[in-house]
Amino acid sequence: RRAKKAAEEAKRLKKEQLEKEQHELKKRAEKLERRAKRGEEERRRQAGQKAEEDERRAINEEEEKPRVKKRADNYNKRRASKEAEIEQNRKDEPLAKMERRRELEQMRKRSKEMNRRLDEEDDLREDIQMQKTMDRVESNKKASAKLKRNEDEKALRAAILAEKRAARKEHNATTY
Repeated sequence: RRAKKAAEEAKRLKKEQLEKEQHELKKRAEKLERRAKRGEEERRRQAGQKAEEDERRAINEEEEKPRVKKRADNYNKRRASKEAEIEQNRKDEPLAKMERRRELEQMRKRSKEMNRRLDEEDDLREDIQMQKTMDRVESNKKASAKLKRNEDEKALRAAILAEKRAARKEHNATTY
Protein backbone atom coordinates (compact mmCIF):
# COMPACT_ATOMS: atom_id res chain seq x y z
CA ARG A 1 0.00 0.00 0.00
CA ARG A 2 2.84 2.39 0.89
CA ALA A 3 4.57 1.62 -2.40
CA LYS A 4 1.33 2.22 -4.25
CA LYS A 5 0.85 5.59 -2.48
CA ALA A 6 4.48 6.54 -3.21
CA ALA A 7 4.00 5.62 -6.88
CA GLU A 8 0.79 7.70 -7.03
CA GLU A 9 2.57 10.60 -5.30
CA ALA A 10 5.45 10.35 -7.81
CA LYS A 11 2.93 10.33 -10.68
CA ARG A 12 1.15 13.35 -9.24
CA LEU A 13 4.44 15.27 -8.79
CA LYS A 14 5.54 14.36 -12.31
CA LYS A 15 2.17 15.48 -13.68
CA GLU A 16 2.38 18.80 -11.77
CA GLN A 17 5.95 19.32 -13.04
CA LEU A 18 4.80 18.67 -16.63
CA GLU A 19 1.88 21.08 -16.25
CA LYS A 20 4.20 23.72 -14.80
CA GLU A 21 6.66 23.31 -17.70
CA GLN A 22 3.82 23.50 -20.21
CA HIS A 23 2.53 26.67 -18.56
CA GLU A 24 6.03 28.23 -18.72
CA LEU A 25 6.41 27.26 -22.38
CA LYS A 26 3.00 28.68 -23.18
CA LYS A 27 3.82 31.98 -21.43
CA ARG A 28 7.17 32.20 -23.24
CA ALA A 29 5.54 31.49 -26.62
CA GLU A 30 2.89 34.19 -25.99
CA LYS A 31 5.59 36.66 -24.98
CA LEU A 32 7.58 35.92 -28.16
CA GLU A 33 4.45 36.28 -30.28
CA ARG A 34 3.62 39.66 -28.69
CA ARG A 35 7.17 40.85 -29.29
CA ALA A 36 7.05 39.68 -32.92
CA LYS A 37 3.70 41.43 -33.44
CA ARG A 38 5.06 44.67 -31.94
CA GLY A 39 8.15 44.44 -34.16
CA GLU A 40 5.97 43.86 -37.23
CA GLU A 41 3.79 46.87 -36.41
CA GLU A 42 6.90 49.02 -35.88
CA ARG A 43 8.34 47.88 -39.22
CA ARG A 44 5.07 48.69 -40.99
CA ARG A 45 4.96 52.14 -39.39
CA GLN A 46 8.57 52.87 -40.34
CA ALA A 47 7.99 51.63 -43.89
CA GLY A 48 4.99 53.99 -44.17
CA GLN A 49 7.04 56.92 -42.87
CA LYS A 50 9.89 56.11 -45.25
CA ALA A 51 7.50 55.91 -48.21
CA GLU A 52 6.01 59.31 -47.33
CA GLU A 53 9.48 60.80 -46.92
CA ASP A 54 10.65 59.39 -50.28
CA GLU A 55 7.52 60.73 -51.97
CA ARG A 56 8.08 64.20 -50.45
CA ARG A 57 11.71 64.21 -51.59
CA ALA A 58 10.76 63.13 -55.11
CA ILE A 59 8.18 65.93 -55.31
CA ASN A 60 10.72 68.49 -54.06
CA GLU A 61 13.30 67.34 -56.61
CA GLU A 62 10.73 67.50 -59.42
CA GLU A 63 9.79 71.03 -58.35
CA GLU A 64 13.47 72.03 -58.24
CA LYS A 65 14.27 70.89 -61.81
CA PRO A 66 12.17 73.52 -63.66
CA ARG A 67 13.62 76.29 -61.48
CA VAL A 68 17.19 75.29 -62.31
CA LYS A 69 16.34 75.05 -66.01
CA LYS A 70 14.58 78.44 -65.94
CA ARG A 71 17.59 80.01 -64.24
CA ALA A 72 19.93 78.59 -66.88
CA ASP A 73 17.59 79.70 -69.70
CA ASN A 74 17.37 83.25 -68.29
CA TYR A 75 21.14 83.39 -67.97
CA ASN A 76 21.57 82.19 -71.56
CA LYS A 77 19.05 84.77 -72.83
CA ARG A 78 20.85 87.57 -71.02
CA ARG A 79 24.17 86.35 -72.37
CA ALA A 80 22.79 86.15 -75.92
CA SER A 81 21.36 89.67 -75.74
CA LYS A 82 24.61 90.96 -74.25
CA GLU A 83 26.59 89.28 -77.03
CA ALA A 84 24.25 90.80 -79.62
CA GLU A 85 24.70 94.21 -78.00
CA ILE A 86 28.47 93.78 -77.96
CA GLU A 87 28.39 92.70 -81.59
CA GLN A 88 26.36 95.80 -82.47
CA ASN A 89 28.79 98.02 -80.57
CA ARG A 90 31.67 96.43 -82.44
CA LYS A 91 30.09 97.45 -85.72
CA ASP A 92 29.41 100.94 -84.37
CA GLU A 93 32.73 101.58 -82.62
CA PRO A 94 35.86 100.22 -84.31
CA LEU A 95 38.02 101.76 -81.57
CA ALA A 96 36.50 99.69 -78.72
CA LYS A 97 37.26 96.37 -80.44
CA MET A 98 39.68 95.05 -77.83
CA GLU A 99 37.33 95.89 -74.92
CA ARG A 100 34.42 94.12 -76.57
CA ARG A 101 36.54 91.08 -77.33
CA ARG A 102 37.54 90.87 -73.67
CA GLU A 103 33.90 91.19 -72.55
CA LEU A 104 32.86 88.43 -74.93
CA GLU A 105 35.62 86.22 -73.63
CA GLN A 106 34.51 86.85 -70.04
CA MET A 107 30.92 86.06 -70.98
CA ARG A 108 32.03 82.77 -72.51
CA LYS A 109 34.04 81.92 -69.42
CA ARG A 110 31.08 82.71 -67.14
CA SER A 111 28.81 80.64 -69.35
CA LYS A 112 31.20 77.68 -69.19
CA GLU A 113 31.46 78.07 -65.41
CA MET A 114 27.68 78.22 -65.01
CA ASN A 115 27.19 75.12 -67.17
CA ARG A 116 29.92 73.30 -65.21
CA ARG A 117 28.20 74.21 -61.90
CA LEU A 118 24.85 73.00 -63.21
CA ASP A 119 26.48 69.72 -64.29
CA GLU A 120 28.06 69.33 -60.85
CA GLU A 121 24.69 69.91 -59.18
CA ASP A 122 23.10 67.26 -61.42
CA ASP A 123 25.93 64.80 -60.64
CA LEU A 124 25.58 65.46 -56.92
CA ARG A 125 21.82 64.93 -57.11
CA GLU A 126 22.37 61.62 -58.96
CA ASP A 127 24.96 60.51 -56.38
CA ILE A 128 22.55 61.29 -53.54
CA GLN A 129 19.76 59.37 -55.28
CA MET A 130 22.09 56.39 -55.82
CA GLN A 131 23.13 56.43 -52.16
CA LYS A 132 19.47 56.51 -51.07
CA THR A 133 18.76 53.54 -53.30
CA MET A 134 21.73 51.63 -51.87
CA ASP A 135 20.61 52.45 -48.31
CA ARG A 136 17.10 51.23 -49.12
CA VAL A 137 18.49 47.96 -50.56
CA GLU A 138 20.66 47.46 -47.45
CA SER A 139 17.75 48.10 -45.08
CA ASN A 140 15.57 45.65 -47.05
CA LYS A 141 18.29 42.99 -46.72
CA LYS A 142 18.44 43.52 -42.95
CA ALA A 143 14.65 43.38 -42.64
CA SER A 144 14.46 40.13 -44.63
CA ALA A 145 17.20 38.58 -42.47
CA LYS A 146 15.25 39.55 -39.34
CA LEU A 147 12.06 38.05 -40.78
CA LYS A 148 13.96 34.83 -41.55
CA ARG A 149 15.19 34.67 -37.93
CA ASN A 150 11.63 35.18 -36.68
CA GLU A 151 10.41 32.36 -38.92
CA ASP A 152 13.21 30.09 -37.62
CA GLU A 153 12.21 30.91 -34.02
CA LYS A 154 8.56 30.09 -34.79
CA ALA A 155 9.59 26.76 -36.33
CA LEU A 156 11.73 25.96 -33.27
CA ARG A 157 8.83 26.78 -30.90
CA ALA A 158 6.52 24.60 -32.95
CA ALA A 159 9.02 21.71 -32.80
CA ILE A 160 9.41 22.08 -29.02
CA LEU A 161 5.64 22.09 -28.54
CA ALA A 162 5.31 19.03 -30.78
CA GLU A 163 7.95 17.21 -28.71
CA LYS A 164 6.12 18.12 -25.49
CA ARG A 165 2.83 16.87 -26.91
CA ALA A 166 4.44 13.63 -28.02
CA ALA A 167 6.04 13.17 -24.58
CA ARG A 168 2.69 13.86 -22.89
CA LYS A 169 0.88 11.38 -25.15
CA GLU A 170 3.55 8.77 -24.51
CA HIS A 171 3.41 9.42 -20.76
CA ASN A 172 -0.39 9.20 -20.77
CA ALA A 173 -0.30 5.99 -22.81
CA THR A 174 2.18 4.30 -20.46
CA THR A 175 0.65 5.45 -17.19
CA TYR A 176 -3.11 5.21 -17.84
